[in-house]
Amino acid sequence: MKNGFSLIMAIMFILIVSTLGLMALRFSTLTVKQNTNSYLKTQAELLAISAAEIALLEMQKTNYTKKCLDGIDIEYGILKATVKISYFDQDLKSLCTEKKMMDQGVEPLTSKKPGTNDNVAMFDIVVESKDKNLTGPIRFHKQTVQRP
Repeated sequence: MKNGFSLIMAIMFILIVSTLGLMALRFSTLTVKQNTNSYLKTQAELLAISAAEIALLEMQKTNYTKKCLDGIDIEYGILKATVKISYFDQDLKSLCTEKKMMDQGVEPLTSKKPGTNDNVAMFDIVVESKDKNLTGPIRFHKQTVQRP
C-alpha cells in the first residue's frame, strides 16, 4: 500500500510540474508575439510618417503644368507604403483637375492673395506588409492634410 501511494504522489507531482512548465512556456510565447506585434506596429506608423514627408517633398518638386502627382509607393523591408493624393486647391491649373477634392463634393479653399497656389492636399496613407505569412497581415491607415 505504501508503494502504491508513493507512485500516485510521484505521478501527481509530475503532472503539476509539467502543467506549470506548459503555462510558463505559453506565457513566454505570448510575450514574444506581443513584442513582435508592437515592434511591427511601430515600424508601420513610422513608415507612414516618412511616406507623408516624402510625398510632401515630391509635391514640392513637381511641375503641375506638366504632370499630376497622384500618389507614391515606398517599400522598406517587409512593409510597403502607398500614398494617394487628393488636391483641395481650386487654382491648380494642370492635369490634376480630376484629382481635385472639390469635384468630389468638398468645398474648395479660397486663397487670401489672388493668384497664389496653396496646393493643399489630403494624403491617404496605407502601410501593408508584403509578406502575409510573417506573423499575420500588417495594415496601418492614416489620413492627413498637408500644405507644402
